[in-house]
Amino acid sequence: MSAAPTLDAAFAALPLPAAVFDAGGRFAALNEAAEIWLNLSSRSVAGLAPDDPALFARLRVPADLPGLIAAVRQGEDPLARPLMVFQIGDRAGGWELRRAAVHLAPLPGGGAVAVIRPDDAMEAAPRHGARTAIGVAEMLAHEIKNPL
Repeated sequence: MSAAPTLDAAFAALPLPAAVFDAGGRFAALNEAAEIWLNLSSRSVAGLAPDDPALFARLRVPADLPGLIAAVRQGEDPLARPLMVFQIGDRAGGWELRRAAVHLAPLPGGGAVAVIRPDDAMEAAPRHGARTAIGVAEMLAHEIKNPL
């Protein structure tokens, strides 16, 4: 009989983007789907607030998101917003608007978890190919400069 999955494994396996915020409203973790959707790594955002100026070059969140996170952390009730618009930056200096519903719930100890339900109808499929090509070019340039 196999062991029960851990909470970390379950969080990582979620098919929807999810973020955990600590008691101070700062990012504590992103699952893999959130890393892909937000174009950020969990390590790069750890300890930063969603509206931290250090993130402005890569991510711009809706203005009311930090307040919603604070309200959920202080209360005991979950909260949902059916439409929020995120600005996601890429390494080429471009921006993509992504729309999603955001569901927030409090965690024991004063933290919060946010599950993002992307609005797939608004996802920019034509840009995906260009972004992939840019990413491959960046990786190739890195390998040329710094070979294994």
